[in-house]
Amino acid sequence: MATTTITQANRAYDHLYDPSYYNSHSNDHARQTSRAMFGPNRIQRVPDDKYMFSELPHYPRHTIQVSSKQDLPQHVDVMYHTVAEKAAASSGDHNVVYGSYRHKFFARPNKQMLSTLPHIVMYAMKTGGNRIPDGTAMVAEPKTKTVGTQSVYRESDAQTDPFSPEYYIAPDQVPEVLTLTHLTFGRGLPASEAELQIIERTRQKRLFQQMLPPPTDEYSLGARMQLMEMQEFREWADREKQIRELQEKRLPLLRLPPGG
Repeated sequence: MATTTITQANRAYDHLYDPSYYNSHSNDHARQTSRAMFGPNRIQRVPDDKYMFSELPHYPRHTIQVSSKQDLPQHVDVMYHTVAEKAAASSGDHNVVYGSYRHKFFARPNKQMLSTLPHIVMYAMKTGGNRIPDGTAMVAEPKTKTVGTQSVYRESDAQTDPFSPEYYIAPDQVPEVLTLTHLTFGRGLPASEAELQIIERTRQKRLFQQMLPPPTDEYSLGARMQLMEMQEFREWADREKQIRELQEKRLPLLRLPPGG
């Protein structure tokens, strides 16, 4: 089930954890606590196994429930305290935000992308290496060079699909070739005897649909349903014939040789 992450501008429980956070009134404290504890992230959709694929409004596929998981630990005090009570409770140095304790209220960002970079170390060049002897002139590198390359691929491996030029269809015309767009190079093309039979059956089915009587009256509707039922039986018979032919072709392959 997909979830939606809701990003807020500040932390929801700052008024409970931050010792320097003060509310002007107890009503503001209660409103802020309720908003944090019963926010949109507490509402979740629970699917119903019995009606998971239902489209009916009176049989919903899921229910809206409030999550019972508590964000706050049990020891956190959610009651409202005045400024004097907070000041008396935070008299120790561990709640001081300023001064020498300010670093405790900050965290360094954990940037994982910086730790994955390789450590590149540059070493200084050693002196006294290969030097050009005195009196020897350096030969300048030519501007152009002839370099031969040898590919590890054959020309047949780099062959792409045949190019199909762009086309446009005239108004009120549906060319028959557009019904064969599912045939591509390597998947039906070049066409074999099986593809030709499929094309012929598709042509006969399209002609049959054009010859069906329109469902204008009861007699035409009954004749149309009878013809469609007969056509469906013929298609099932053709399909069973194809399956039988495939099984007859596979049987010799499954038989073991005499010496096996």
